[in-house]
Amino acid sequence: MKKFKKLNNLNYTNDDIMKVVNDIHESGYGKLKSVLPKTLCENLANAADDIEKTKLKLTKQKDLITKTLSKSIKNGQTFIRNVILDKPELFMPLIDLKPIMLVLERIFKDIFILDGLGISKSQKIERKFTRTPPHVDSHIVSPRKSHILDIVACICLDDFTKYNGATKVWPKSHRSGVLIHKDPKYKNKIPLGAIDLLCSKGDIFFFTGQTWHQIGENKNNKRRWGVLSHYKRWWIKPSIDYTRCGKNIFKKLNDTQKILLGFTSRTPSPTSGRLKTILDISKLSDDYDKAITS
Repeated sequence: MKKFKKLNNLNYTNDDIMKVVNDIHESGYGKLKSVLPKTLCENLANAADDIEKTKLKLTKQKDLITKTLSKSIKNGQTFIRNVILDKPELFMPLIDLKPIMLVLERIFKDIFILDGLGISKSQKIERKFTRTPPHVDSHIVSPRKSHILDIVACICLDDFTKYNGATKVWPKSHRSGVLIHKDPKYKNKIPLGAIDLLCSKGDIFFFTGQTWHQIGENKNNKRRWGVLSHYKRWWIKPSIDYTRCGKNIFKKLNDTQKILLGFTSRTPSPTSGRLKTILDISKLSDDYDKAITS
């Protein structure tokens, strides 16, 4: 069975990668410009529209799976999880894009996995609803750069402007050591100093898990899709157990994708001869049933 199609014709240089890494360490975020072809972004954004229509039908039926989607829409964000399982042929090739891997390798200097992948769109909301407040994605925060536990990479499928809800970040907040969404000091209070991450279709921006951020307000109701991939160090429990992706998807994964989905960092089963959690990719079985029970 053929592997998922690898995306080529990506625009970046080693200097671009190093600048982004330095920016992330210094400010808590960084951006690669014009990485993906615009036609590819348009195709993915149109696919995101189709997925959204399907999910919205389920919310009207009050399907339990889309309960979090309904809540996110009321708070100004259409956030749809697990599109790599809904449309793997389209979205699986995005999880191991070479420029993203190069940035993460230089920051983590360790094995890392995919915590989750979803598509996100800023949504114009009614006045009675309140946007999701500033928050961080890490479980814990530390001001030391060697303690970065997770990184979010956002692939911009549309232009991100100050009018359609560009992501807001607080520069250098990754050094604050503050879980802003849990700190009583910031309850019902938006701190000063945020900037809009203005991006063009095809850009990729990154921010650390401890960087304060917030989805921007969509004022003009223009479409603004982004693919959010959240990566973390291998020893942190992921939000989604992607090792349950099934045989058909597993057979199409390359080695890097298998590592990212957690197949080489699964806890050994009681009947396994393995003593350590990490498994070398060369020792991972090509048989799906064996791979999830080793």
